[in-house]
Amino acid sequence: MVTTDMAMVRQKRINNDKSQRLSGLQANFLRLSEQVIEILLVSLLAFMPLAFGAVQSWSQEVVVIVSCCILFVFLLRQLICSQGFVSTWAYVPLAAFIFLAIFTIIPMPQNTVSALSSQTVELKTELLTDTIKQSENTTLSFYPYGTKSDLRVMLSAFAIFFVVLNVFKSSVQIKRLLKAIVIIGAVVAFLAIVQNIIGNGKIYGFISSPRKAISGPFVNHSHFGQFMNLSIGAALSLILLILHREFKERQATAAAVFEYFDSSRAKELWLLATMISMSAAAIFVSLTRGGVISMIIAMCITVLLLSARRAFRQHGWIVVIIALAALICLLYTGFDTVYERFATLGALDRYGTRLAILKDMVEPTRRFALFGTGLGSYAVVYPMFQSIYTALRFSHAENEYAQLLLETGLTGFILMLTFGAVVIVNFIKAIRNKKSEINVSAYGLGFGLVAILTHSVADFGQHLPANLTLTAIFCALIITLGKRSTDIQYARSARLSKPVILVLSVILVCIYGWALAGSDKARKAENQWLKAWRLEAKLRAFGLEDSDNDFEKLIAYATQAGQIQPDNIEYSYWVNVWKWWDISRNINPETGELPNESIGMVYSIADELKEIRKICPTFGPTYCLLGQLQKFVLFEPAGADNIRKGFMLEPNDEVSLFTAGCLDISEGKLIDSFEKFSKSVGLRGTFFEDIIRIYIEQEKRADMAVEIASNDTKRLRYVIRTLSKDDNFSDEKQIAYLKLVELTEQKILKNTVSADDLVFIGDYYYNNHNGSSAIRYFSKAIDADYGNPYLRFKLARALTDNGQAIEAMKQLRVCLKLKPKYRSAENLLAELSVRPEVIKHNISEAQ
Repeated sequence: MVTTDMAMVRQKRINNDKSQRLSGLQANFLRLSEQVIEILLVSLLAFMPLAFGAVQSWSQEVVVIVSCCILFVFLLRQLICSQGFVSTWAYVPLAAFIFLAIFTIIPMPQNTVSALSSQTVELKTELLTDTIKQSENTTLSFYPYGTKSDLRVMLSAFAIFFVVLNVFKSSVQIKRLLKAIVIIGAVVAFLAIVQNIIGNGKIYGFISSPRKAISGPFVNHSHFGQFMNLSIGAALSLILLILHREFKERQATAAAVFEYFDSSRAKELWLLATMISMSAAAIFVSLTRGGVISMIIAMCITVLLLSARRAFRQHGWIVVIIALAALICLLYTGFDTVYERFATLGALDRYGTRLAILKDMVEPTRRFALFGTGLGSYAVVYPMFQSIYTALRFSHAENEYAQLLLETGLTGFILMLTFGAVVIVNFIKAIRNKKSEINVSAYGLGFGLVAILTHSVADFGQHLPANLTLTAIFCALIITLGKRSTDIQYARSARLSKPVILVLSVILVCIYGWALAGSDKARKAENQWLKAWRLEAKLRAFGLEDSDNDFEKLIAYATQAGQIQPDNIEYSYWVNVWKWWDISRNINPETGELPNESIGMVYSIADELKEIRKICPTFGPTYCLLGQLQKFVLFEPAGADNIRKGFMLEPNDEVSLFTAGCLDISEGKLIDSFEKFSKSVGLRGTFFEDIIRIYIEQEKRADMAVEIASNDTKRLRYVIRTLSKDDNFSDEKQIAYLKLVELTEQKILKNTVSADDLVFIGDYYYNNHNGSSAIRYFSKAIDADYGNPYLRFKLARALTDNGQAIEAMKQLRVCLKLKPKYRSAENLLAELSVRPEVIKHNISEAQ
């Protein structure tokens, strides 16, 4: 019996030793996993802003990879260490939103989709009448590729939110993360200020940007403004923590404050205040009005909230000091430029475009109210409702809330409102909790969120992974703070059994594995696409003739991109455009017809275009190209219908306007064609010369050609040259000349006239033997282009014909100085030098 008892005791000791060893191993792995997660997270936060906000496919793939690694390390930690999950309702709306996005790209029977969104099926059926079958499945999203692209970014942000919420619980961890955000923000702000002072207009000094680089590594200054406001929020959180620590047990009297400033303890506060000042100045000099306004609004709200807390009522001086420091930075970096930019705030017409976009979005939002048009579909849905007459293409709504409502409907919008309500409730809990010192940082986090929420009314900065990830981190930290009781008691955790965690992990691995595969395909396809665009630019610059090798490479690169991502409508469309360009080089210039061997290739392009319409039924350019080929090359009746559909989908696109105008011409609707052609010319004018030839050479309506060009001197010159080829248009040519003279005189008064306009009119008067007028215009042309020897010669000829040989010789001598051995000038000078009046003048000069 004693032996049995001793054996049981010995076994119990062995089991306890094993349990202790296992607990030690788990604790070590727990610390190691948290360190790995923190290193990966900080590395990601540093990478994204420095990679232009992570807007390109290669950088977004890095974001997806790192966020997946962070999530997988976290799941492994949960499995091994049996850690619980923070209990919060925030998971529900976020998970539901992701499920909604996935649900909209799942092919379903048309009857099912119609029951959910009848307008979606009706529009798709209307557009794809000749292609879609009743038995075919379809999706709620109008553009699944766009939905997938945005979903990958959302999944990355969700992973970061999920991990930060469950890992960064202690005060030390939260402070460390905030410090990392502050340091990264300071580096980005420093880059922006250096760019503004000594930059050459390029990002990092060697990367070209669509606009002058004044916003650090960000291309768009508004996106930069959102990132900096979030960074300022992190710095403000740390400052408030320092102030709370230093003055929680004493009053912030003037003596105490100055004593603190002189002490070594204030170094960290001064560094943080400097960072905030530098960041605020960087926002100003980046000329983002939305960033500045949102910063000011967020600061006012934060000050009001702080004033409601007795412990912080005496700390208003820190805001004043930071504001003064920011003003000093602003004065040094360029106050005049900033003032000129913000002086435009009074001009409400500058915001007319954003307001017009919102008005245009009312109709599609109403039509697709419940589930929207699909995440990432704005760029292919909005054009059919666009009323703004502009050559610009709107990829985003410039208003996050309106775009969210359009793309995800009331369902997605309510889910995001619910998530926001959860964050707000936890923010209120955090700032009301006086037992936890770290909760003071909630004010700074709130500042950042208020700033980006305000800015999102007039910007789409949350579509950038760099900004969205920071926002997700701020939301996670606020929820963490809201659930803390004291600095020791963390948020309550819900423990799940290992089988449940394992199932959850498998589901997440599948979802994020899909995101990884998709981001890798996007990167590879974009690499091929960039090669294609470079070749396309070369072909545009040097012409399409004799470019067989380049066309072969161009189509090969584009085809590879399309094969990697077959659901990308841009890739599929442009492949066929370039194929048509290649074929169109074989058109007979005399007959305007293609050889028979090329017609089969055109049929192939048309068939492919019919199929790719299913990828994105609302992408107008596909219908325009298909309709053009069917109507004017293959002579198929369906071409007219496709042209009209393309015009319906893109009523403000110059290609669709030109194509629809050509259709009107073919149907004898000249008045309708004039309206469309006029709009097309008013956008970019790419098809201006084609339109003029149609009216003059084909329709014999020179009056319409003159009218289309009537407000542009360069275009009027082209019309006059075209009219000069046919003597039957002498009256219209005279009208065009008179209009050109009128416009040129107006430009002379405004001092905006070009030498080309003046020379053209001077030639007109010279050829019509109006010497005095010719001399006047040639003289003004020389004023505009002083060093041009050919203008001197033209003036000399006019002076000669007008009997002013002496003045003509002066111009010829200057001409020969500018261009020695100019044969025509030498001949005219020799001719003039033997004229009696010149000889007489020379003798008089000699005496």
